[in-house]
Amino acid sequence: MTVDLGTVIAAFLGAFAAPFVNSFLNGRREKQSRGREAKYLAIGVAVILEEFSSHCAEYVSDQDIYSKSEGSFGTAHGTLPDLKPYPEGANWKVFDLNLLGRVLSFPNELKYSQRLISWFGENCDYPATQECYRECGRCGYVAWKLAKDIRQEYGFPAIDETYTRADISSILKPVYDECLLKAKEQASPKLAKKAA
Repeated sequence: MTVDLGTVIAAFLGAFAAPFVNSFLNGRREKQSRGREAKYLAIGVAVILEEFSSHCAEYVSDQDIYSKSEGSFGTAHGTLPDLKPYPEGANWKVFDLNLLGRVLSFPNELKYSQRLISWFGENCDYPATQECYRECGRCGYVAWKLAKDIRQEYGFPAIDETYTRADISSILKPVYDECLLKAKEQASPKLAKKAA
């Protein structure tokens, strides 16, 4: 009986190579699955942040109208809009780490902002509505930028603001910039003079 050396070598390599090939293919499939899972999570979080930003822009606009009309029109708000909960059971391990820290920290930032608004309402002559106006602009713009960064990282197009019937970022950014300038002034009067 003659044994074909080529057949033996092929069988030998096949027996040892098959587990490595299967492992490689399984790893590749798992990576693709994690990528899709990350994209679903990313767009879900981005939409939640954009909705929050939209509500913040409404609050800022309401407060502007209320102030300009001396209370005849618009609404004076004393609380931030609610941020919808992030997707339940989300596998955060698949999410980009740089964005993950910002996403998971954001609800805590909102709690701090709401406590600040409440503190002004309870302890100062300064109206809580003015602080709410500032915090809505600041938090809304932070959420808007974060949603934009998430969309960019995961390859989704930017939100088309023509469907919102308002340029959300242009409503929020001036208030955000004002808050930033105020924070710089409080941190260092010299720094504020240089920025002006």
